[in-house]
Amino acid sequence: MSPMSAPSFTVLLGHIHTMDESQPVVGAACASNGRVVCMGTREEVLDFASAGQYEVIDASQYHVYPGFIDSHSHLSGYSSMINDVFCGLSCGSIENILALLKKRAEEKACGWVLGYGYDDTGLPECRHLTRAELDEVSRDKPVLVRHVSLHFAYANSLAMKILGFDAGTKIDGGEIELDGQGMPTGLLTETAAFRAFAGIPTPSLEQTKANIVKAMAEYNRQGITAFVDSGIGILGDAETVVKAYAELAREGKMTARGWLQATSAVIGRWQDWYDGATDDYLRLGGLKLFADGSIQAFTAALFDDYFNLPGCRGTFVDNPELMQEKISSCNAMGVQVAVHCNGDAAIEAALCAFEKAFSERPRPELHHTIVHAQMASFGQLERMKACGVLPTLFPIHIDLWGDRHLKVFLGSERASRLSPAGDCVRLGLPFGLHVDTPIARPAVLRNIHHAVNRRTSGGVVLGKEQSISSREGLKAYTSNGALFCQRESECGVIRLGSFADFVCLDEEIETAAPEAVGDIRVRMTLCGGLVVFSE
Repeated sequence: MSPMSAPSFTVLLGHIHTMDESQPVVGAACASNGRVVCMGTREEVLDFASAGQYEVIDASQYHVYPGFIDSHSHLSGYSSMINDVFCGLSCGSIENILALLKKRAEEKACGWVLGYGYDDTGLPECRHLTRAELDEVSRDKPVLVRHVSLHFAYANSLAMKILGFDAGTKIDGGEIELDGQGMPTGLLTETAAFRAFAGIPTPSLEQTKANIVKAMAEYNRQGITAFVDSGIGILGDAETVVKAYAELAREGKMTARGWLQATSAVIGRWQDWYDGATDDYLRLGGLKLFADGSIQAFTAALFDDYFNLPGCRGTFVDNPELMQEKISSCNAMGVQVAVHCNGDAAIEAALCAFEKAFSERPRPELHHTIVHAQMASFGQLERMKACGVLPTLFPIHIDLWGDRHLKVFLGSERASRLSPAGDCVRLGLPFGLHVDTPIARPAVLRNIHHAVNRRTSGGVVLGKEQSISSREGLKAYTSNGALFCQRESECGVIRLGSFADFVCLDEEIETAAPEAVGDIRVRMTLCGGLVVFSE
């Protein structure tokens, strides 16, 4: 859906909250060629539009905001999993999960048997899947299940053989776990898991395009009109994914604006695949690095031991010295870097690298990013602000894993600081919010709800002092969110010349009861002045 297919003018009527303090609310806005060309009262805007052909969209019963911006996700990776077997906690047990996988294996059209969302510490058995169990699912089809963190995977014997993995395989930054007899258990960690993901057969270009369109529709349903797709090359074939995005942009089929971040192995090659796609709907962003793994996989790099695993402090994925070189090089070239950091030790390593790069050449306009920043201390946040590094936080994590952080992973003191949005507000440090799709399904208003309320699924309020207002949560998905994709002059605030990207809600976020924010519903989403979702 490109702006070129729109009428001369599209007039949107409603209670339009601009996120611009100089003009906070207007009664109407007019879009032409995908951008806002007039805003003001209904009468003013309709009078302006009457000079040409126009369409009126009456959203006067709704509250309208700038389209939401997802500052960190893996949309293309999510799109590749849409048709796979869900292996999450709702399955209830390992037995049920294995039955679902076996049912898929029995389908004649099935090649690889793929699952996602497995969460070992949340299931009654509280353990990983084994190679032997997955061999029972199928011996003549490869089976691969992705952990909910995407930092682990589980493979059967045939998948291991196809991937070229055996007991002697060594992979920097990852592991093929061995049992007491020196045989692979089926568990693949970190870069070993990433290599396994890359070994899954790539869908055709046309199927990849169809999958991305389907995933974007899910984002639009949540009010998202711009997104960061981070780590191109981790989930799915990078060349196919980039070419799919580029073709969709040229064909006018992007329903949200993509900012792509690539892995080190991809970033030097992807310009050729991109081949000049339109800048309005698609841009090649920067580099994605991994400092550590996942707290709930015990692979995030911590200063102190995990709460119930003495002697374990996680691990670094990217070597800190090599990470330093990459960050300094990208900074000098004007390329944005986003570093995945969950643990406090990982955050420290990345922050030291950014500080060195900043001392060599300050580039605050790049909006380098620390992704997740879950265990950031107040002092680390101060240092981020000093060198122009932005955190994007993961508050829905408190609902999904908060109780286990209290009892298993971190203990009360450290768990209470997870996703420290309150400290960001106190420091005046802009931050984004995300749910790290496909770790969680797209969910903007639920995520704001958890940033405001910080209540675990077990009912515990985790670190009330890190709660924020609904307004601050809204900013994280609008004006702040635009910083992460370097579109602050075009997105996140409704003003003359900005993209005509809007989300229409059935209630005003700022005046809703804090405990009811998650119940607000998206009724309509517009990208470039065109309706891309309507309930």
